[in-house]
Order: sequence, then C-alpha cells, then structure tokens
Amino acid sequence: MDEGRRGPGLQVALGIWSRRKWLAIHVFAAVFAAAATMVTFLPNVYRSSATVLIERQQVPEAFVRSTVTSGVENRLQTITQEILSRSRLLSLIERFGLYQDLKKRVPQEAVVEQMRRDIELELKGVQQRLSGGTTIAFSISFKGSDPQKVASVTNTLASFYIEENLK
Repeated sequence: MDEGRRGPGLQVALGIWSRRKWLAIHVFAAVFAAAATMVTFLPNVYRSSATVLIERQQVPEAFVRSTVTSGVENRLQTITQEILSRSRLLSLIERFGLYQDLKKRVPQEAVVEQMRRDIELELKGVQQRLSGGTTIAFSISFKGSDPQKVASVTNTLASFYIEENLK
C-alpha cells in the first residue's frame, strides 16, 4: 500500500499530461503568439541620461567668501523649477520638433505636461570629502521615440542646469 501511495502523484500527473497534452500545447502556443504579436507592434522607447556632479567650494571660507548662501539641494530645486518652466520646455519642443503628433490633438499645456513626465531627475547622492568639500551627483534623463533627439534633449537639459548654476 505504501508504494501505491508514493507513486500515484506522479502517475496521476503523467495520466493528465497524456490526456491533455495537446490542449496544453495549443494554449501555450496561443499565449506565446499573442505576446510575440504585442511585442512586435509596441513602439520603440529610448531613454538617455546624463549625470551631473556638483562640488562645493573647496577654498576655505577665510580666503574667499561664498556668494551662494542656500544649500545645494535648495539651489537644485530652484534650478529644476526654472528649467521645467512652461516657456523653457516649449522652446525645447519647438527646437527639436518633439511631440508632433500630440501637438495636433491636444493643447500646448498637455504637450508640456507630457514632456515633464518624460523628464526624470534623480538625486544620486551626497558624499563628504576629506578636504571639507561636498560632492552631489544627480542624473537627468529623457525618454522618447527618436534616439538622436532623446540624446540631444538630455544634453541640452544638462547644459541648462550647468548654465543656471553659473548664473
């Protein structure tokens, strides 16, 4: 009786497989074909990112007084607000010819909101250095359907951060 109890699980599974194998193969083939068809017709989406390093002043405060009084994180938030402003993003959309099909269907404000969703800013980290300075890194990325435009927009956004920081 013990041998009969050990083997029935495997025997039952083999019995089910022998009776239903064609059904299982057809279901698997249908699911695989549907997934392959869906993947084939999905649009290509490219993401480009640039990492920007910010180093705090390394000259001691006794020699050179810093003109920036706010923290780096606060400055980064302020610069981000400036760069993601409606006018700045509209000029980028026009300059690079972004969202041509979307501009025909929806108002400008919706196009600007779509671009804001496609831009991602990620603070990488704060690192204290032995010399007393602090390094902050952040990554800015943009996604779209044309790889050259995506790379150009990302580089332009990174240069906007650098230019605004220099102001």
